[in-house]
Amino acid sequence: MFQKSGIRVIRLGLHSGGQVEEGFLAGAYHPAFRELCESRIYLNQVKEILDENPITGNVIITVCPTEISKMIGQKKTNIRLLAEMGVTARVRGDGGLRPYEVRLQCEE
Repeated sequence: MFQKSGIRVIRLGLHSGGQVEEGFLAGAYHPAFRELCESRIYLNQVKEILDENPITGNVIITVCPTEISKMIGQKKTNIRLLAEMGVTARVRGDGGLRPYEVRLQCEE
């Protein structure tokens, strides 16, 4: 939502290090919270594309090269979730794409 509105998000979650982990009492905390959020954004974009164009089987997901790990997700979470939907995904980079741009194509 912020990205689409042209609003740059410069920080998400707590800054790790120091005594953050020791002094933390309750609530959501993850040292890679931003990465988790951005990974979910990529997954949701792929799901939207799949809703509009139902595809199962092998697909290639293309994203900006610096965003490949976010598309894959921590511990390959996004790849596993897509597999549960019947989609076997491979992710590759394309320097012509900007962050948050996603292309999907069926793999033959």
